[in-house]
Amino acid sequence: MFKGCIEIRTVPERIPGWRLSRQYLLPRACLDFGAVVSRLLGVQCQVMSAAELALLARTDGISKEHVRTALWEKRTLVKTWAMRGTLYLLRADELPLFVAARHAANHREPTKYFEYFGLNRSQADRFLDAVRHVLSDEPITREALASAVARHTQVRELESIIIGSRWGGPLKPSALRGDLCFGPNRGRNVTFVRPSAWLGRSVEQEPESALREICRRYLSCFGPVAPKQFARWWDISMQRATTLFDSLSEETKEVDIAGRRCVVLKRDLQHILDSETESTVRLLPLFDAYTFNLVREHSLIPAEHLGRVFRAQGWISAVVLVNGCVMGTWEHTNTHTHTAIAVSMFQKPESWIIDMLSVEAERLADFMGCRTSIRMEVLSC
Repeated sequence: MFKGCIEIRTVPERIPGWRLSRQYLLPRACLDFGAVVSRLLGVQCQVMSAAELALLARTDGISKEHVRTALWEKRTLVKTWAMRGTLYLLRADELPLFVAARHAANHREPTKYFEYFGLNRSQADRFLDAVRHVLSDEPITREALASAVARHTQVRELESIIIGSRWGGPLKPSALRGDLCFGPNRGRNVTFVRPSAWLGRSVEQEPESALREICRRYLSCFGPVAPKQFARWWDISMQRATTLFDSLSEETKEVDIAGRRCVVLKRDLQHILDSETESTVRLLPLFDAYTFNLVREHSLIPAEHLGRVFRAQGWISAVVLVNGCVMGTWEHTNTHTHTAIAVSMFQKPESWIIDMLSVEAERLADFMGCRTSIRMEVLSC
């Protein structure tokens, strides 16, 4: 045990129950998926259907139309590149917090980032200024944005760089600066807008205070955690993460969890110690926040099955969560009338787990608007 730490011995009984409650997995929120997005510090959405299922797992009464309305009509959610340059849904009124915190984190200098695309510092600066200048509240396609930026900067090569780069590479720094976010698709084409115009708000925040607030929220949702976990999630150095955690030392307490030195907010510690896990099963989608933040905490995933959960090239499987522990993976295929769910359990499930899986499958079917079927197998190590 680490000197000065509190030892939490009953990890399977306490930590999972706390996280389930904090992440709206037990109980679920009632139609307030804005609160869910806020609590999770965003929902990863490079696969939009997975983002919708992450909200479904945590929200009762939700439909796909609710999410689309929040994004494109009410504009209470925003789609943008955020942590690790990955696509996220964020709550619109919290976008300034993330932008300010990113500024404090001393992330990769944008002009150095552009060296990969063959741009010098002057061209990179002009590029960033042009994106902010040409975007408005009127959505424009990638092709239209590329053409406008090339005209504004008089750097013809920028048009082909923007159009030809996969995953939006050269546009990510503008998103991280708060100068660009996604608008509604036009057919198969994505569109972009300027957040301050599209959302009707632009409130600057003090960067260091914003980063500390992000860290507090992370601890209160995913804790107890080690600085290394936060560093991976926010994409900063271990040294920067350690310094950040040290700045919150008056608000935090170190705890020893099965030999792992972690940090928790003092205000949350007693709640964690008092937490109990009800019998519960949840189907979590690809790239779910709960699973992502277990990547360095393997006590809640059978070691022999880690490779099935955390796969090559950063792929994180959809998982079956039983009492807060990962006990299987699942996939689904859809037609207009049918959703087929294939579940691979890591061990033979008890009857109550099978019953609750059926309930979860019915929720998924209602969300998809079709009937469903389940096929289950038990994996051998």
